[in-house]
Amino acid sequence: MSIAISSPPMAPRKAGLRTVVIAAVLASLVIFIFSPLFSAEFLQWDDGFNLFENPRMLPPTWSSCAYYWSHSSIGLYVPVTYTVWSGLASISQKPGDESGSRTLDPAPFHTANVLFHALAVMVVFALLRTWMGDMPAAAGALLFAIHPMQVEAVGWACATKDVLAGLFGLTAVWQYLRHLARPSKKISWHYFAALAAFVSATLSKPSAIVIPVLCFIIAVGICQAPWKKVAIEMLPWFCISAVIFFIANASQEQRYTSMHVPLWFRPLVATDALAFYLSKLIWPVNLCLDYGRSPLAIVQPPVYPAYWTWIVPVTVGGILWWRRRAWPRIFIAALVSLAAIFPVLGLAGFTFQAESTVADHYVYVAMLGPAIALAAILQASRNFLTIATAAVVFTVLAVLCHWQTFNWLSEPLAFGHVVDVDPRSIRGHAHLWRLQLIHGNIAAAQREVDTMIAAAPKNGEGYVDQADTLDESGRWQDAIAEYQLAIKIAPDYATAYNNLASLYARHGDFPRAIALYRQSLAIDPGYNESLIGLQNALKAQAK
Repeated sequence: MSIAISSPPMAPRKAGLRTVVIAAVLASLVIFIFSPLFSAEFLQWDDGFNLFENPRMLPPTWSSCAYYWSHSSIGLYVPVTYTVWSGLASISQKPGDESGSRTLDPAPFHTANVLFHALAVMVVFALLRTWMGDMPAAAGALLFAIHPMQVEAVGWACATKDVLAGLFGLTAVWQYLRHLARPSKKISWHYFAALAAFVSATLSKPSAIVIPVLCFIIAVGICQAPWKKVAIEMLPWFCISAVIFFIANASQEQRYTSMHVPLWFRPLVATDALAFYLSKLIWPVNLCLDYGRSPLAIVQPPVYPAYWTWIVPVTVGGILWWRRRAWPRIFIAALVSLAAIFPVLGLAGFTFQAESTVADHYVYVAMLGPAIALAAILQASRNFLTIATAAVVFTVLAVLCHWQTFNWLSEPLAFGHVVDVDPRSIRGHAHLWRLQLIHGNIAAAQREVDTMIAAAPKNGEGYVDQADTLDESGRWQDAIAEYQLAIKIAPDYATAYNNLASLYARHGDFPRAIALYRQSLAIDPGYNESLIGLQNALKAQAK
């Protein structure tokens, strides 16, 4: 099959009534399919730190909002995202569980994510219309809208940064293509609108620095714009990307990037991630919020996945390169996806990599590549079989997408689904353990801990949770032995020192507590709980 580039490749298109109706239908489908999320809860998966337990959100003020324009948070400089969150928090205040406390209603945050996604889908539709007809563009936008991998970015309150960065970044690409489509060679207002959207995208999430690359690939590869013209016009964008990269790198505190991955092994990490994303793109089942696919996990026996998964992306890449002249837009679509996902493939360390190199929300913008590929296929071949196949695929994707939203409605559902996907998931069992402990279900909490220790006997987290369970049940002397075992197994695990210090402090042994708090802070100087605990222990000892 040859998917040739049409000539002329791009021309300004006016939006007629049919175009407006299609855009409205796409937005309505997004709202319907993702509607269960309107009643979703917050998760203790960064939502607490950023939102409902964040003092700067309870309630937000102008000064607390301004704070995020001069400070990073959890290793990210995302002031536009925090500004949006502050606005949502101002209308979401409600009484907390304790007298006089405040918390946030999650509904406005989840509603905003769904609406932002609907807007992004309409932008993708408009972007694809730059070089093709309404119906192929609508099909591509629909794939972007309802692929189940998009649910995480929309369903997780803290993934607003991904959806916002995607919305602004895709708008930047669309407006730049509109600029190129104008007959005048002068810089148009579309160019400046694109530049402003790009800056907003990078301030929503730093990974949006790839947007100029996407613009270049699409403008030159599909729209056949002169590469020198595009390169010159992209030069200010690349300068902005360099500045944002520097800020983002400086914001990544050492404790978030402490995992050492040898340089020789990083290409295997990256190709393993690509193989994983390709598999989920084609077969989007068993999606969850934590795959546990860290660099360490992918070299574990018995399968040692990193040493063979590279075959998949290398083979696919080789076929696309071989067929690049016959399938030019498919080849360009693959480059778009690769460029969009490049910052989080593991070639450079990033915050979440200690947990997993891969996560569904990382592919939000990268889904533009499959959207381009599908639209190109449908534009080149509009026979009954192709259209019928696409209709069946869309129906299946819509059902899977809608079903996937239910896994994000609450913590028990979200983390229960994690352990359904991977019964040995340390992170899934740790969160279920915490939920059981909060509700006083000691026996159930103990079962979660036993599973964690059996799955990873050399991981200190299971033993710390075991000690916490013993402490909660009144067996604090037995808890001391478990904390000490955790420290022996994982000498660099700050939480073990902190929790043991807290136990000693509660029982009046302040000298031991102070020593342990200091050991915790020696490992993690920014550990806020240890800082506060040390201050309180020093004050108590001085009395």
